[in-house]
Amino acid sequence: MSIKDRGTKKWTSFFIPQHVEMIRNMIDEDERMRKPELDDQEKEELDLALHYAIHHDREVELEMIGTYRIETITGRIRSIDMLERKIRFEDGRSVPMDDIRNVRVL
Repeated sequence: MSIKDRGTKKWTSFFIPQHVEMIRNMIDEDERMRKPELDDQEKEELDLALHYAIHHDREVELEMIGTYRIETITGRIRSIDMLERKIRFEDGRSVPMDDIRNVRVL
């Protein structure tokens, strides 16, 4: 007499698509980077560096919080839009001011 075993099929868990999607969303949220909360002094230092760069026509290196990593953007600032809270570069790019973590004037 031989026993027919189902092997690993017996231990395979049963997932419905909603569970798989929920687990993926949870993992995605854990891997996402959080925006830093800057205090007033840090915001003031960022503003001073940005205004110095724009008035002295200097290139800047912005360290920004992306979705999953820290991104670095380099260029010359054309304008700072305080209403939309965006920095516009000479090459046409624009970045939100709220995502900036650090400014380095080159």
